[in-house]
Amino acid sequence: MKRFVIALLLALTLFAVPVFASTVQLTLTGAGPNSSGGVYTYPYEFTVNSATNVPLMCDSFKNTVYVGEKWTANVNSITSAGIVGGLYAAESLTLGSTTYTSQQAYDAAGLLYLGSLGEGPLASTPGITNLSGGLANWAIWDLFDPGITDPYGSIPFSLSTLSTLDITALNDVNTTNDKLLADVVVYTPVPGTQNPSSDCLPQEYIGTVPEPSSLALMGSGLMGLAGFARRRLSK
Repeated sequence: MKRFVIALLLALTLFAVPVFASTVQLTLTGAGPNSSGGVYTYPYEFTVNSATNVPLMCDSFKNTVYVGEKWTANVNSITSAGIVGGLYAAESLTLGSTTYTSQQAYDAAGLLYLGSLGEGPLASTPGITNLSGGLANWAIWDLFDPGITDPYGSIPFSLSTLSTLDITALNDVNTTNDKLLADVVVYTPVPGTQNPSSDCLPQEYIGTVPEPSSLALMGSGLMGLAGFARRRLSK
């Protein structure tokens, strides 16, 4: 029995990683209070299933959502979104003379998001933690849509500033920083699920897994081995 307990603890230590719920219901409850360049930037407030007041960062500038709109979203770790089906999974990114994979772009977006929260290698970048300035959010928009222009106003940063920050984030993508992204997820909209319906696909968002813990499940193997074990996810 003692050996079984030791083996169980080792298994939990080595393999207890979160497997995110495949789908959730998103409801946009607030767009702001930050506005930069004529558009709202992080944080966007959501209800995610039963978790309320969840702040998320938008990564798709070209789509539109409205307060009160609801839709279904697939949830994946940002470290796999470029492989399993994020909005930009089929696209590559070229900045300067270098072409990056969509997964590298998602990882870089995750580091920009963490930087805005004062975490990770970009946290010391001047202005990135000034949420009302929207630097991190604009850099993510420019990362996935290089050189994007704002039809509602003027971009509050030069394109060269955004491109330089994007390249810095891409250069910071490595195995070590992937560990920082372990609890960062991407909420990718499922086409046709928005209510009220519209012709514009809802936007994709970046965030961390909110409570309640029902939004995260342990790996199926561990569920069979020890269903009582749970890993608390940081918000």
